[in-house]
Amino acid sequence: MQMKRTVKLFGLTIFEEQEERSLGTLDNPTPELFSALASSVTDSGVPVTKHTVLTLTAVWRAVNILSGTIASLPLNVYRKTPNGHREKLAGHPVASLLADPNDEMTDFIFKETMMATLLLWGNSYAALLRDNSGHVVELIPVHPEGVVAVKVDGKRFYNVRIDNTYVSVSDKDIIHVPGLSFDGEKGYSPIAIMAESMGLGLAAQKFGSRFFGSGANMDGVLEVPGKLSDQAFDRLRTSWNERYKGLSKSHNTAILEGGAKYQRIGIPPEDAQFLQTRKFQVAEVARMYGVQPHLLMDLDRATHNNIEHQGIEFVMFTLTPWIRRWEKEINRKLLRNYKDMFVEFNITALLRGDSKARSDYYRTMFSIGAMNPNRIRQLENEPPYEGGDQYFAQGAYTKVENLKSQNNETQ
Repeated sequence: MQMKRTVKLFGLTIFEEQEERSLGTLDNPTPELFSALASSVTDSGVPVTKHTVLTLTAVWRAVNILSGTIASLPLNVYRKTPNGHREKLAGHPVASLLADPNDEMTDFIFKETMMATLLLWGNSYAALLRDNSGHVVELIPVHPEGVVAVKVDGKRFYNVRIDNTYVSVSDKDIIHVPGLSFDGEKGYSPIAIMAESMGLGLAAQKFGSRFFGSGANMDGVLEVPGKLSDQAFDRLRTSWNERYKGLSKSHNTAILEGGAKYQRIGIPPEDAQFLQTRKFQVAEVARMYGVQPHLLMDLDRATHNNIEHQGIEFVMFTLTPWIRRWEKEINRKLLRNYKDMFVEFNITALLRGDSKARSDYYRTMFSIGAMNPNRIRQLENEPPYEGGDQYFAQGAYTKVENLKSQNNETQ
């Protein structure tokens, strides 16, 4: 039996609903079960969580550059005009809301926070705070760990945890941007899915710390004539570790006694492989988030000729799908009643790197009559001007058949 009572959350009239939620089975797990499994110890022996993976510099950089780049993009409101163009609505209430989402954070921090949780947890949530007239006046981020999507009588609700109690919020009062999902209701965390790979990276990082922290006893052995007593063995080991163990003591001059000899053995092959493993993990993170390696500061294959085009590919194939998720959900929740209006990120500045190629393309399309000036201005995020809807073409071109006909007449 479910118990409901009217309560308030973020100024919203909602009801509390107590119900048990199954996590599924190992054969058919829910995203919550994946998250729980990802918090356990992996085969590498290292626990993987959304927080521990951030100690991997590649993950930190990938999350940072994706969330920071999207946060830096202007998010504008437009209206479709009768002539097929669009008009920027800077003074629209939704535009003002997106520019100033709440009293505690800027629009940059709001978008960055939402995107960071989306990249790590696979979902991003924001509650809509309404005034007495029902208009949305604030957007409040809600941490994914405190949200569970449910359906009641065919309608979607979000159980939001507050002080260990779940309160149910209607779908229309929550902005939910999911990542990759198989049911359309909740995205899967990439960290949960890639837990074993991330565990390998964390294990390699931990091994490296211990390797370099151990100092001299990792790259050589002490040889002494005869057999040492237990007391002499312990004294020699303690003395050696106190004087030479650790990175800060690795260059001290060793003084040996009693015929002892130090033989350097270098880094064993199995230890040297951890360097390759660390490098491979950068490529793994790049694949997981679709971020070009040079953006993760791996410049081995980067050249002056390809790095600009890789940047454009980053916008086209990595940022654009995330951006479209944002735009579709915001349009659905904030502009549902305005069929002629829509929100859109301005990504023009990110695509302006190859300015020569872009200008050559516009010039060619204009000269053959495929684009008019206003279309070019629209692609450059500039407003149209009167008379710019006309198409032009060079008049020097003629059909080959006409040239043959003219040649025959002159002969």
